[in-house]
Amino acid sequence: MIEARQRGIKEAGFPVIPADRSWFDAHRLSESVIHLPLHNDTHTGNVMVLNDIIAQKKGLSNRARHILLYGASGHDILRETDDEDPGHGSRAADYIIEHGVRLGIPLEFILGVAFLVRNHDIPINKVPDLSAGGWVLLTSFKEGDKYERVRVDDLDVSRLAHQSLVSAMLPLALRLHHLTRVDLSWLDGRQLSPFEISIQAAIRLDAVRASHIL
Repeated sequence: MIEARQRGIKEAGFPVIPADRSWFDAHRLSESVIHLPLHNDTHTGNVMVLNDIIAQKKGLSNRARHILLYGASGHDILRETDDEDPGHGSRAADYIIEHGVRLGIPLEFILGVAFLVRNHDIPINKVPDLSAGGWVLLTSFKEGDKYERVRVDDLDVSRLAHQSLVSAMLPLALRLHHLTRVDLSWLDGRQLSPFEISIQAAIRLDAVRASHIL
């Protein structure tokens, strides 16, 4: 499953997500995991796509794109409810650090991912000691998640930090939602995972390009 997803991501134009992500799949497929209707694999796949598009439009480095994608893949991994779930970012960040270190993923990279995940569910003005670069990365990460709120018709674009992206990102988020949840006829019967559907939908929208492969 991991190899197939990595191959799909690379073919779609995403940087290959680094190292072994068995920590993610092992947790997601565990019988103890609560599978939520809204914060599910489709949401995760779409947030990955939206974060990558934002990173491209903001001209972020490949390293930053890696961190955004890795963070997106695990940002809700320890959510317990679709409602307000205070602390789910911190729980997920601790889980990512523990398993990332065990798998030998570079600590600096894992700490960058954990920083985004830990702070994605708290107001930006409550994040302590935030550098200019950290602000750009965190607000980009948060907005990849926020654009997915179109699925519940609860997105206030006036509150987004990167207003220059709204005119491009909002239509993309709406179309991505439609293609991954509402109308799947374009799959022509293909059986794909939710992650692969998100990636293929992004390709269909011409939102990711092969020229971005590392």
